[in-house]
Amino acid sequence: MIYEQAKRGYANLWAEAEIRPERKAAALSVARKLLVNKARYETIAAKIGCPWYFIAVVHNLEAGGRFDRYLGNGQRLSQVTTIKPKGRGPFRSFEEGAIDALRLEGVDKVRDWSIPHCLYLWESYNGFGYAQHKVNSPYVWSFTTLYTRGKYVEDDLYSATAVSQQCGAAAILKALIELGAVQTEHKDDDMATKELASSIQPFEGLVPNLVRAIAGPLPSLAVRALAEALGTPPAAQDVKDKLEATPISQLVGALQKAEELVGMLTVPVLEETPAKAPVAAPEPVPAAAPVVVQPVEPVQPPSLFIDRFLPKGWKTIIGITVYCAGVILPTLGYVTPDTGTVIQTVGGGMVGITVKLMLDRWLPLFAGFLKRT
Repeated sequence: MIYEQAKRGYANLWAEAEIRPERKAAALSVARKLLVNKARYETIAAKIGCPWYFIAVVHNLEAGGRFDRYLGNGQRLSQVTTIKPKGRGPFRSFEEGAIDALRLEGVDKVRDWSIPHCLYLWESYNGFGYAQHKVNSPYVWSFTTLYTRGKYVEDDLYSATAVSQQCGAAAILKALIELGAVQTEHKDDDMATKELASSIQPFEGLVPNLVRAIAGPLPSLAVRALAEALGTPPAAQDVKDKLEATPISQLVGALQKAEELVGMLTVPVLEETPAKAPVAAPEPVPAAAPVVVQPVEPVQPPSLFIDRFLPKGWKTIIGITVYCAGVILPTLGYVTPDTGTVIQTVGGGMVGITVKLMLDRWLPLFAGFLKRT
């Protein structure tokens, strides 16, 4: 399973999952037990480059939290391992064995420690075999509302009726967060905001103030403006997911609305100008006078002389009508074939101009959308 393809799924599962009420006390008990040894986990985490709670969760799942067991599979530290991973050890200490197991899994090379990626890594640690049975892995989701039954009771032996009695990784992490021992939401939100900024970057020509705000001084304001325009909760991850799921025909209008919202609030402060000597204003504006900021309008294609006399869309209708007349009139004998050809050329030209202007406007936006996705 490739993480980039599954990232949104893990994020959605995390947002939906809750610890089952009847399992809440057990999950909190596991979390408190792991907190007692937080310092030991932090020592290992500093050498691997991962969060301490990632190691703590694996330790509980693989070895029941026992420090005389190997983090890779729960066998004794004093022996050479006989199950996967085979041939490891013996080890002089839990820390030595834990570092070996984590490096063997490539954890020391991971740089993304968002919650969805942690969930993916935990499931990878145990294996993705549950996917073929269409069951959420109990290794990750046991004790949560996303798991009821289904378990590998032995290697390669799956039982559809067996129920895991082990607290899953997601339930442990939610319990640690509830106890205040883990604070990761702001980090996840920062990452989602950066990804959201990359998603709208191709539309900079259409929404310059929005792009500038989210990438610079006021990212939270830009996220809220996008959330309102898209009709989604004002969380960066929710906005990013909705943005990616919105068809291009609706996306342009939503981006323009967000641009207007950001423009009305931030245009005066986004532009940095060099400091100047104070200049007396000829007519000071009273403090109570409202200042109206004009929203930035998207660039429109150049208009034609005929646009002054025809409502929007009529060039196409008239062009088609003229072209049809150029075909019908010679057949009826009202004009010569040469005259009919001229009439067809005029009508086709009007339609062609309209199509060209539409392509000039929308093709760059479509190209930006393709680049983003």
